[in-house]
Amino acid sequence: MPTTLLRRACPSVRRVLLAAAVLAGPACAQPLQPLIDQAINTTGVLVLAPGTYEGPVRIDASLIVDGRGAAVVQGDGRGTVIRVMASDVVLRGLTIRGSGDSHDQIHSGIYVEGARNRIEHNRLDDVLFGIVLQQSNDNRVLGNHVRSRGEDPADRGDGLRLWYSHSNRIEGNVFEHVRDITVTNSLRNRIVGNVIRDSRRAMNFLFSSRSLVEGNLAEHNATGIVVINSNGFILRNNRVLHAMHVSGAGIALKETTGALVEGNELVHCAVGLMADSSS
Repeated sequence: MPTTLLRRACPSVRRVLLAAAVLAGPACAQPLQPLIDQAINTTGVLVLAPGTYEGPVRIDASLIVDGRGAAVVQGDGRGTVIRVMASDVVLRGLTIRGSGDSHDQIHSGIYVEGARNRIEHNRLDDVLFGIVLQQSNDNRVLGNHVRSRGEDPADRGDGLRLWYSHSNRIEGNVFEHVRDITVTNSLRNRIVGNVIRDSRRAMNFLFSSRSLVEGNLAEHNATGIVVINSNGFILRNNRVLHAMHVSGAGIALKETTGALVEGNELVHCAVGLMADSSS
């Protein structure tokens, strides 16, 4: 409301109008890194009150961070928002926003290098890459919702990226409006019950043998599930719908042996099942 109108109002009305203006204004974000450092040095548990907290942050030791669905970690538009460089860390119930824009530097909502971490029930919006596991084993990524930025799928980042990361469980997540789900040089991973939609490649596996991909839904992507040079692979009870790009296959296997492909539903795809130099 203009200042002149506030001056003309009676005192009681002015107080109400001023209070409304303050409540409608943006809340001040609290830096999150000092709270993390304090929790690491004391209880090892950080339960965040509802509100917005300033990122980016780095976690270098075992810690539980619980946002209870009401805490927002806002990056500054540069780099990765939450970087986990430790094992036995839990990130739960956070909304994470505002990564940088570099594909080369893998600017992410959550970046992990460690083991036995749990990334659970977080929401990642306005980030380039979503969740990245880099040389990280025995982690669990459960019930997260990830959305990248950018209209052209090639300009987005991967919703999930595993690189030299083994024996991880990726379960019950939703990835939409991302580039790909990419798993490279990563063995024995379980990818179960996820949804991938409105993206480029739903799932792309390269040199990632003995993994289980089961009960996932991929819909309205350029192509479905691509498996290259990955042996002993199990693809079971997945649904791939509307992969209608000119090169869009429901399931594509290339130079892959010993794969078990059973009970999958492939509907309205440019090609249903394609196997090249695979057995």
